Amino acid sequence: PSSNRARQEALRANIQADQVIPLRQLMNEPPQTFLQSGRKGVLLYYAQVWALTHYLMEHPIYRKGLERMLADAQGGTLTQVLKRRLASMTLNSSMSRDTTLGQAVVTEYFDPSFDQFESGYWRFARKQAAVATITQ
Repeated sequence: PSSNRARQEALRANIQADQVIPLRQLMNEPPQTFLQSGRKGVLLYYAQVWALTHYLMEHPIYRKGLERMLADAQGGTLTQVLKRRLASMTLNSSMSRDTTLGQAVVTEYFDPSFDQFESGYWRFARKQAAVATITQ
């Protein structure tokens, strides 16, 4: 659901405390990583993934990218597309392959500028967090 008080509240509390998961880390590490930090880490992980999902769904261009990514996954070409993107990124960069998977997803399907995408995500997340404060 687009309105989830628990996710909004966790997001709000962590943004206010400046204890958020950097977007690159959120997109590159498996959920198990966040289980190690206990209940608070898991709640923050789910709150931020919830916000990211809504960001993609509500942004007209990113929604089309999400639909294309899901179609590639359904058609069995997602891995091939991302391998090609990763290969071109690592040839032109000093970044290692494991630290760029999230960036490859973003630049292939959503925005050629990860930094621009990330800035928009944080604006959207702060807006969602503010909604949690207003509805209380």
